[in-house]
Amino acid sequence: MLLTEDNFRQLVFDVNARLVNYAGRYVPDRASACDIVQESWISLWNRYRGKVVYKAEALLYTIVRNKCLDFLKSACIFDNIPIDSIIEFRPADELLYRDLVSDLAGDVPLICRDLEKCIGEAISTLPPRCLEVFRMSRTDRKSNREIAALLGISEKAVEKHITKALKILSSSLSSSGFNPVVLLLFS
Repeated sequence: MLLTEDNFRQLVFDVNARLVNYAGRYVPDRASACDIVQESWISLWNRYRGKVVYKAEALLYTIVRNKCLDFLKSACIFDNIPIDSIIEFRPADELLYRDLVSDLAGDVPLICRDLEKCIGEAISTLPPRCLEVFRMSRTDRKSNREIAALLGISEKAVEKHITKALKILSSSLSSSGFNPVVLLLFS
């Protein structure tokens, strides 16, 4: 479809409400969802005006999704976790994540302290080599290849240590009453 003014208006008419509902699944309030959708329309228009756009609706959903994630990152909901550790949002987990975020709205500082304590305790139970690999990966932001070279182990061994650490963290979070979806922030 050629993105002309008429085609753009028709697209807005056809999908705006659905996009607001979609954004509302990511962000905690409707006003933010509406703002994000509005910004998405502007982005689409500014970038593709007068150009052929294939699957414009799918493109819009992607733009809205990315803007929602940017919004969540900038909101710094988990101020004790580096923002850049929120790498990818898995659609299958999106409702759980939305519920987690909306549940935290009023008690963020207290919950973050509890979460930090729980994660710290779980990390302290990791075997020494697993702990070393996990810290190099998550704290020092080293790639699996770099970790393998530094420790003289295979990349596959690095992956196994990280997987083991995440399983232990997930189990510990579950038993402490936290939703393991929080581990998405460490993935």
